[in-house]
Amino acid sequence: MTAACTMPIAKILNLWDRTLGLSLMVLIAMIGLVMMAACTNIGTYCAAQVFYYVGFTGLIFSIDVLATDTSSLRNRGMAFAFTASPYMITAFAGAPLSEQFHETNWRWAYGCVVILLPVVASPLIVTRELAKQKALKEHKFEYKQGNRTWTESLKLYFIEFDVIGILFLIAGFSLFLLSFVLARSTPDQWRSAKTISMIVVGGVVIIGFVAYFTSYLQVVFDVSITKAGYINSIFDFISPLWLIRAGFLIRTTGHFKWLLLCAVPLYMLAVGLMIHFRSPGNNIGYIIMCEVFMALGDGTIILVMQVAVMAASKHDGYAAMLALLSLFGNLSGAVGNSISGAIWTNSLPAKLRELLPEEALPDWETTTARWRCS
Repeated sequence: MTAACTMPIAKILNLWDRTLGLSLMVLIAMIGLVMMAACTNIGTYCAAQVFYYVGFTGLIFSIDVLATDTSSLRNRGMAFAFTASPYMITAFAGAPLSEQFHETNWRWAYGCVVILLPVVASPLIVTRELAKQKALKEHKFEYKQGNRTWTESLKLYFIEFDVIGILFLIAGFSLFLLSFVLARSTPDQWRSAKTISMIVVGGVVIIGFVAYFTSYLQVVFDVSITKAGYINSIFDFISPLWLIRAGFLIRTTGHFKWLLLCAVPLYMLAVGLMIHFRSPGNNIGYIIMCEVFMALGDGTIILVMQVAVMAASKHDGYAAMLALLSLFGNLSGAVGNSISGAIWTNSLPAKLRELLPEEALPDWETTTARWRCS
């Protein structure tokens, strides 16, 4: 769902206004947060997740577009790096706050973000709007007045936002990827008619779209919520810290490909080491080491991809190019989450029954539920 919405967001930023698009994404994210704070059933929570991730992803995407608009190609790496720098603060603040809200009232965790989000977004929105009004007064650009009827406008936006393509994309990937996660919950599992139909229909819809387009740490290592949060936030702290340095290197040398050639092997090494050191018998320090390597490698890859895409496009195409990059990144993440979810859902119960001691076997279902919740 989030991946499919990046292209319409790019259209909003291009056709309407950068400030309006940013404000709209803040509003959508706030709606999702309010729904999560007030939800009492799984249906409301799922709907809230859709609103939140569409809004939050669109918010980050809008900021990237604004950074692109206000920087030269030589300094673009630095601009993207600075947009990621706030993660260095949230990496340390988020973990202890999570534990405090867990012990008191978890609903206020979402409520606080609802209050803070418009406050922290307001300076950027106001600054952008003031700059736009100044440019209008100086006649550096002007709005084109349209004389379309409402039916003509509706038809234009239907085509520009590619409503049919979005529906194909959302329906296809939702059906196809969810089938791998939900297969275990059906009586016949992979032989179930529901599972087979979801895979087949989802695959057909994806093909149709192409044709149309022409808490692992808490359980295994027994650490507290705060420590698990710190370890999980290593990427959020190390990556933006390194990205500022990487952006400076790109600005100084004028080249970025060599950084990619160094980052890809480093990331592959980190993932391989993580597979080896993830077992309970290993020291937690090795996990932290792998997280640091992954932060350095993955952060560099993301930065270089953004700079490379911007170097190959004109100003009018910046939003669309970033949207395509975000689209494929989110789709890849969805595929990875579906695969990991399928492995977790389908393999965990059998492995527990196989490896649990005999005295714990009668409670294997309760143990499975606790692991899944963690």
